[in-house]
This record gives sequence, structure tokens and C-alpha cells, in this order.
Amino acid sequence: MRLSPRRLAALFAFACAWFVLALGGTADLQTPFVTQPYLQLGSRFADGSLSVVWHAPRQAPPAVVEWRYASTDAWAGAAIVDRLDMSDRTVFEAALAVGRTGRAFEYRVRSGGAAAFTGRGTAPAPADASFGFAVIGDGGDGGPEQRALAARLMTERAAGNVQLVILAGDLVYDCGQREEYDERFFPVYNGDAVATGVPLMRDVPFAGAVGNHDVGDKGFWLFDRCAPDYSYFAFWKHPAGFAAPLPITRASPPHQPRKGSVFAGSAMTRVLTRATFSFDWGGAHFVVLDSNKYVDWADKGLVARLEQDLSRATAARWRFVVFHHPPFNLSGRHEEQQWMRVLAPVFERYRVSVVFAGHVHNFQWFGPATFAPDAEARARFAGGPRRRLPGVATLQQDYDGAGNTRATAPVYIVSGAGGHGLKDQAMQCPEDLVPRPADCTRRAVVDGSTASATIVSVAPDALRIRQVGADGRSILTRTLTGR
Repeated sequence: MRLSPRRLAALFAFACAWFVLALGGTADLQTPFVTQPYLQLGSRFADGSLSVVWHAPRQAPPAVVEWRYASTDAWAGAAIVDRLDMSDRTVFEAALAVGRTGRAFEYRVRSGGAAAFTGRGTAPAPADASFGFAVIGDGGDGGPEQRALAARLMTERAAGNVQLVILAGDLVYDCGQREEYDERFFPVYNGDAVATGVPLMRDVPFAGAVGNHDVGDKGFWLFDRCAPDYSYFAFWKHPAGFAAPLPITRASPPHQPRKGSVFAGSAMTRVLTRATFSFDWGGAHFVVLDSNKYVDWADKGLVARLEQDLSRATAARWRFVVFHHPPFNLSGRHEEQQWMRVLAPVFERYRVSVVFAGHVHNFQWFGPATFAPDAEARARFAGGPRRRLPGVATLQQDYDGAGNTRATAPVYIVSGAGGHGLKDQAMQCPEDLVPRPADCTRRAVVDGSTASATIVSVAPDALRIRQVGADGRSILTRTLTGR
């Protein structure tokens, strides 16, 4: 008997559905999600909550979210704390009141009376507990290197090494648009067990620093910009920022969102402020900054707010700062874009342990190091064009990360080997480094041979920092103690 094309298509669809179920896929075939739920620090993090975020069809009614600690029977309701209607979806955020307990928990999202999605996670660690986190940047192209690195993070998570993931900018290429997130980001880090991605974001909170591609700046701003919809500010739910109002330099004003963006017509200075925030996890204080050219980090008022935030973190044993553009760059690419050096004296004064960045598509270790900006150059820097800030960098000579682990200044790490356009470039010492060794290899490292992530194990008495390749290869292991 010959089957009609329509019957053949129906038979094929049935076979595909059966195959998905046979493989144990968790996704509902009648899923109520445009993007499945994922964990975030959330807008209520300061109150002791994490958030679960999901994208539903346009103007869908809110689902019911419940959570409980592992090995308990009672489910508690989670309040819907934010709803954002976009042109093609509605983004929901629900707060899970898990507290700073370090306890394992599970959650479920119910739609139409049935559990449409389940996930699990670990609550933020209390102040005296050890924990681990990962930093990666520049991987959002959906390519094989990014996917291999995501699989490596799943392995690190299963080994108990990662309870938090921080992305150092350029989260998705090229323009930070919602279609790019759908094609190149969420399938990789928030995929199904039966897909080519990994189900990591549903179990591990992600936080992201904003990069130049996330706001549509692909290169030289006059000629190489695209039309962003600023989806970073819709899809990422972070604690409230501390930088409002945001001083915007005249040298590179932000461009307006494309037509149809939920932020079209918004005062972009208020929207952009959301990319600068801080939070505590365990005995560590994290500060995430927007390092794009439109932010004037030489502005005295803005620096004062950063100093105020760091000064309040007196109970934190460790302080970390994350942004996109590296203050120190040991590769030739982006050499002139080292404007975030202007904040190095602040990092030294407030005892920041590690400064993480991306932008350069490889891994770099530099430091511990101090930096003294050239006074005249710094004066011209305020409100002016963004270029490499001249000054004098000094490496700590006796630190080696094994025999002597005591750092007297911040360490600067570029973790831009997330998988996009890897650059395994020869190392070049900064021109303003003193004393200037014949090479930097004893105190600095550059590697872009493979996609890699920075894995940090945080304990009350020490930091253990590993750079791990997507294939599991150890690129670097060093220890940091006291300052």
C-alpha cells in the first residue's frame, strides 16, 4: 500500500516524538516555553533568593513555580517578581527563597496543572563555606568549541567544582539580539539532554558582564555597528546596580535599540545602568562592571560609588571584579583598548584579589601587579576617547603560585577563550612594565590553543585557580593566599 505524502509526514513526526521519549528527554512536546527555565542571581538576590527565568509565548499567563530543599516533601510557592512582554515572547522571573544556606534544592514549573519542567540547584554558600565558580568569555557563537567547553563545565559541575558561572562579556555574537540567543546561546548552555547542548543553566546560576557585542558594537563604532535589541537587559536578571545615574562619555554614545525592541524609546542611560552590580557568595564579594566605551570610569562620582561598594565588603575574605575589556593584554590584538587600567589603583587600594576580563580570545595570566597611571594622561582620559592608558606596571617578583602563594597586588586574568575565534598569539610584555624581564613566562601566561575556562575554588584560607581546556587538559594551576 502506498502512503500519501501527508501520511508519510505524520508517520515521520510520530517516529521523531517516540525517539525523543525513548532517549529520556525531559522536554514536554507541548512545551509552554520559548526558552526553558534557567537559574539567575535575580532581582531579589539581596533578600536571599535565587531566580528562575523562562520565556513563554507572547502574553502567556504566568506559570506556577514551586521549590523545596532536597530530601524534603513540602513544596513552597515562588512569587512571580517580574514580567517583561517582548515582541515575540514574555520573559518571566520567579524568586526562589533558598537563602544563603549552601543547601541543594529542586524546583518545578507547572503549567495547566502539570509539571512542565523540573530543575535543581545549590543555594549560595554561607560566608564561612567553600565553593567553586567558573569564568568564561567570548564564546557565544554556537560553534563546536563553545559546545565542547559547555560539556567540560558539566563535568566540573558533576565533580562539585562549580556552583556559579560568570561570563566575562560577548555573551552572544554578533549583535546581542534575541534571535542570536535562541540560535547560539541557549541551545548550548540550556539545551535538552537529547540535543547537542547541555542542561547546565537550569541547575547552575549564570551571571554575565556586558561586552561590546552585547550592545551591538562590533568594532570601529562609526562603521561597524549593528542594530541591537539589548536582549541582555531582558534575559539576564541581576541584583540592582549601584551606578545610577550612569555617566556617558561624549566620545562614544550608545546607539538606540532597533525597531521592535522592548527598550525602543527608553532612556538608555537608565537601561545601561543595570549592567553594573555586585553580590556576595560565600566569603567572596563580586563586582561586575560595564567596561564599554560609553562608560566614563574616570568620572569621580562613578569611581566613588565603586569605592563605596568595595569598602562595604569588609566581611568578604576575597574580592573579585569582572568586566569585558582587559586592563592588561599580553597579545597584539586589541592592544590599544586597555582603558580599564584607570581603575587599577582602586583595585589595589581595596584589596581586590583577581580581576577577570575577556575580549581577547585567549587565556592570559598577568600579575600580581600594581599600576601607576601617568597623571597627565589620566587627566586627558576623563570624558575623552578610549585608548590604552599609559603608566607604569610593576610585577610582584617573588610570587610563583606554588612555592610562594602570597599575593601583594591583584592578579589580572583574561578568560576570553570561550570558543569564538581563538587566538593563540605570541606573548608580548607591556611596554610600560618595570622591571622589564627578558620574557614574561615566569609570571605571565598566554594560551589560545583550545577553548578553556577558569575554575576557581574558594576556601577561607586560599584560592586555587585552574585553567582547564575543553578536553580536560590543565593549562595552568596556581594558588593565591592573603594580601
